[in-house]
Amino acid sequence: MSYQGYSNYPTWAVCLWLDNDQRLYEEARDIVRRFRGRDRWQYRAADALEIWIGEMAPTVTGLFSDLLTHALGEVDWVDVATSRLDEDETAESEVA
Repeated sequence: MSYQGYSNYPTWAVCLWLDNDQRLYEEARDIVRRFRGRDRWQYRAADALEIWIGEMAPTVTGLFSDLLTHALGEVDWVDVATSRLDEDETAESEVA
């Protein structure tokens, strides 16, 4: 099931927040740039983004922890990584 052009709602929500918070936007782009041009960069960047976002998750237990863990587990991190690069490449081509 897709949502707003992304794999699913949790993927869209992560991308929405990354696009609308300047600090998160810049950090996500920097993470993806570190892997750009390397073998299997999408998967390496996806893993790094998942770890980074996971480290920001609040420390909670119980119902909300279960829901947050489930939602983050549904995110298509490769989709998040490739959409960050697509935006980065578009911005670079506009400058050139």
